[in-house]
Amino acid sequence: MRIDLVALIALLVASVAAAWISAERHTAQVSDVQSATLADVETIIDEGGNIVACRDYQRIVCSSSIAATVVPELVNTNRIVMVTQWWSDNSNLKFRLDHAPIINKTHGIESILAQNPDLVIVNSLHLKKERLARLRETGIQVLDLGKMLGWETFSKNIIMLGDVLKQPNRAQALLKRVQRRLQQTAIHIPQDQRRSAMWLSLGGGKMYGGTIGS
Repeated sequence: MRIDLVALIALLVASVAAAWISAERHTAQVSDVQSATLADVETIIDEGGNIVACRDYQRIVCSSSIAATVVPELVNTNRIVMVTQWWSDNSNLKFRLDHAPIINKTHGIESILAQNPDLVIVNSLHLKKERLARLRETGIQVLDLGKMLGWETFSKNIIMLGDVLKQPNRAQALLKRVQRRLQQTAIHIPQDQRRSAMWLSLGGGKMYGGTIGS
């Protein structure tokens, strides 16, 4: 009788433990599903004030030199289906996106739509608001990185692209690499011997330039 009682107690303990483990697993599974659901509907607000979904985009148009430089560091280059003429003509990394057609500005957004993109990345200067509105009306996600004002905006762009493309860890790693390279650019020159400088470029018949504080 004593042995039977001990066995019964052991059986009850085992049953309770099994039920507890099962409940914990069920809770964890529900939590995982909820987390996945939340991740599926995750969004950000871009620099134009628009809501952009964070997804595993497969057909990306880089209508921005920043996007064409950063996106290949975050996802497979085969996902990039279009780049700008300026980037293709001026970047020393253009060989990475040789497969991607050039955005034809003379044909407006039709050349972009022809690539059947699911994400178009722009800077504020590249496409007019009405063209961006037309893209959004078709259901395409459009990410506006805003103005290009140096390191402050570039660093934010890297993080934003990482969030939208679901690659935040790669974006953080890239940000650290770029920051480290910038810090080491003139590390061998004493601070009081470093020369001042400014950036200057010609585009569309206009002159653009800038420096710290400008």
